[in-house]
Formats: sequence, C-alpha cells, structure tokens
Amino acid sequence: ERKMSETNLHLLKVVHFNKLYVGFIFRRYDEVKQLAVAYDAIASLPFNTTLISHCMHVFYWGLINFWIARKTMDVSWFDRGERAIEKMRSYADCSSWNFQNKLLLLQAEQCFYLDDFESAKRFYDAAIVSAKEHKFVHEEALACELAGHFMLESGEGRAAFPYFLLAQKKYGEW
Repeated sequence: ERKMSETNLHLLKVVHFNKLYVGFIFRRYDEVKQLAVAYDAIASLPFNTTLISHCMHVFYWGLINFWIARKTMDVSWFDRGERAIEKMRSYADCSSWNFQNKLLLLQAEQCFYLDDFESAKRFYDAAIVSAKEHKFVHEEALACELAGHFMLESGEGRAAFPYFLLAQKKYGEW
C-alpha cells in the first residue's frame, strides 16, 4: 500500500474501496468501520471525479456511512452519508437512468437512520422498482437485501422475509 500511495493514488483508493465493499457485502461491521476511517482519508485526496468508478465509490461510501452511523449513533458518519446523497443527486440529475435507484437507496438509508420508517420503506421500494426498470439486477438485489435488513432491525421480521427471498433470486439472476 505504501508503494502504491507513492506511485498511484487512484489504485490505492480502489484497493481500499474493494476491501470496504467486501466487508459491507458480508456485513463485517468492525472491519468496515476500521477501513472506513482509512478510506475517508484517502478519498479526500485529489482525484478525477468523472470516473464512473468514483460514482460507484460515492454510492457504496454513502451506504457504508449510514450503516456505521446507525451502529454508532455518531452524527459525523451520518454527515458523510448526507454528502454522498448530495453527490449522487448531482449524478442523478445528469443521468437518472444510471443513478436514480442509487439515490433512492441512499435516501432510504438516511430515513432509516432518522427513524422515519414510513419514508424509508417508500424509498426502499422505489429503489427496488427503479433498479428493476433500469435493468440493474445486482442493485435491485442489494436494495431488496438492505430493505430486508431494515425490516428486521425495525422489528418487522415477517415483512423482511419476502425482501430477502427476492434478493436471493436477483443475486442468482445476476
């Protein structure tokens, strides 16, 4: 990592992002929280923000920050998530096809943190529909999975089951 940082900052950022992504997908909270601190420092370095990979980093970075914010109740993580929403909103303004479902999912996670469960459910469902309409099967699966976690953590275990089943089906299609 030291050698990479001396020669290729973008590569260093991608390596850290991939570690974060894998930890997030497998719900390894402690690992993700530790990596998130390092990634935040790397992400603040100057980069070409027009790369599509940057847009995806913003998306997952936002999801990760809202997750950590819910676990720690530390508002600084929530603030980072809100910054990701603002960036994603600007991307969605340029291309709703590519970024609308991502913005909706970030907004669902934001509402989840704020205990606005009715709005969160609407945003999760809208993110699922948008991902399906725009043919992002893997993001439809992710939205279903996160909606399932939302339902479980908000005490609606029975309602979580269909979301998890659909997530499993969509991951299989992907």
